[in-house]
Amino acid sequence: MGELDRIKPWKIRRIYRLSLESLDDDNLLLDVGWDLQARCEKVREVCLAVRGVLPCPRCRQQVYRARYHQAQPVMAYTFDPAFACSSCGRQATWRDRREALRSYPICLDCGEKLRWEYASEVLECGRCMTRLTWREYRRRIRTRTKLPCISCGNSMARPKVPKPPADMPALCKPAPELFRCPQCGKDGVHETGLFRCLACGHSKHWQTYRERMKRRVERLSCSACGLAFTWQSWRKANQGHDLLMGNLPAVERFLDQWPCSRSAAEQITQIDLLLHALHARGSIGPTFIAGDHASVKRLLDEIAGNV
Repeated sequence: MGELDRIKPWKIRRIYRLSLESLDDDNLLLDVGWDLQARCEKVREVCLAVRGVLPCPRCRQQVYRARYHQAQPVMAYTFDPAFACSSCGRQATWRDRREALRSYPICLDCGEKLRWEYASEVLECGRCMTRLTWREYRRRIRTRTKLPCISCGNSMARPKVPKPPADMPALCKPAPELFRCPQCGKDGVHETGLFRCLACGHSKHWQTYRERMKRRVERLSCSACGLAFTWQSWRKANQGHDLLMGNLPAVERFLDQWPCSRSAAEQITQIDLLLHALHARGSIGPTFIAGDHASVKRLLDEIAGNV
């Protein structure tokens, strides 16, 4: 299987069928797991490239897109620090805990994994029979003062973040996002529907500015090997497989945990976590699984009903 080939549905069905019968096929597990690993690495690469960091096509050294990496003041104070779970000691931020629940929905009342009914956009708990729409579930996560730990599920309250020191108010404010001026090439800002250059004063309607900047050739250069290329050429070569997706935390978690999985049970768990996260976030399953949206939805619904 090539690096960008998607997983065949029959392989996934066989893994779950064997797990229900308490049987294992080590070769199949490793085949599917490492193919998912290669796919996840490519997805992460494309997602990070869109955010401004991409590998050089020749030497794989990181190349930074100028419009995303301007000289910004250093944030000396964080509003979302990591804190440890009192039960297992796992360090994570409050945002990390919320993202984990969005990627892997569980019942906030009893801790049971929620079943996803894709057609009706409803999440249902098989233990306490709680039923929530996806929007209601996200709202509950956003407004709760206690969330379960990513590792052990122990419920914990969000700690109070100390106020920033009075003598550094400027450092605690997020720096404004800067954009490149099409006239002089210096920095500009987005202000109430307009782009305004901070150097020459050039202004343009924001939508017009965005459309024109999309059409401009973005030239890049690798500092390691000296290769000159464009963002448009890199994107054409690396985004022909619909790799851009909105569930990067689930991908990064799989990349972190899969290489550490040794037993068949651990490997099946990591595959199940990734597939469940794809199912929970909607129709992004075809990024990893061969087939159209309808067939992949049926497969993920089938898996969710059997697990």
